[in-house]
Amino acid sequence: MGVGLAGVTMNTAMATRVQRAGNAGPLVNTVHSSFITLGIILGSSIGAVVIDAWGLRAPLWLGAALALAGLATLLPDLIRRHSPAAGAQLAHDEQPQRV
Repeated sequence: MGVGLAGVTMNTAMATRVQRAGNAGPLVNTVHSSFITLGIILGSSIGAVVIDAWGLRAPLWLGAALALAGLATLLPDLIRRHSPAAGAQLAHDEQPQRV
């Protein structure tokens, strides 16, 4: 219930943020609204399929799996930021150049 209340009420704030960041172009507004609608369609459709297959608790597991998949998209960036090669590159960039 909390996620539903927070998520649904945040759609307006997210749309406003996207419009400001995208200079309120019509294509930006259309794509943003289309992705919100696509998420609703896919979530409802996949939820119905898993309920039919595995019962009423299946959407909870589906939601957990989708949350983990979303977090997994952050892993490449986190690995890049914390790799020794990135730290060595930063240390090399901070040293003054001799002329």
